This record gives sequence, structure tokens and C-alpha cells, in this order.
Amino acid sequence: MTDPLAALADFSPKRHDLCSRAHAQRLAGRLLDLHGRPMAVIRTDDPLQPFRVGTPNGAEGRVVVEVRT
Repeated sequence: MTDPLAALADFSPKRHDLCSRAHAQRLAGRLLDLHGRPMAVIRTDDPLQPFRVGTPNGAEGRVVVEVRT
């Protein structure tokens, strides 16, 4: 599997940080605390947004990590 962040090589370091899996995991944790329901880091095919955070429902096969209490 190729690194989804490899396509960001031409972008700024800040974008690289904001698009990282680690940042998505931190955001998922915050949303879990806020909403009290499971959240997931979901892989996308978009190089500008390689990961997104949402509910794990309907994202089978694309969920990188689930955040639960």
C-alpha cells in the first residue's frame, strides 16, 4: 500500500501535519469526548484529505482505526 501522504510532498509542512493520521486520531478522540459515540479515522482517495473523521457506519474496509470509550 502506498503512503497517502506521499502526494503531499509539494505542500506545506503545516498541511502535512493537518492531513496526518495522527491529527485525525486526535480529532476523533475529541469528537468522541464531545458526542459520546464511537468515531473512526477513515482513509480516502483524496491526496488533499487522505484521512477523514466520521462514524464507522458505512465505511467498511476504509476504517483505519476506531476510537471508542
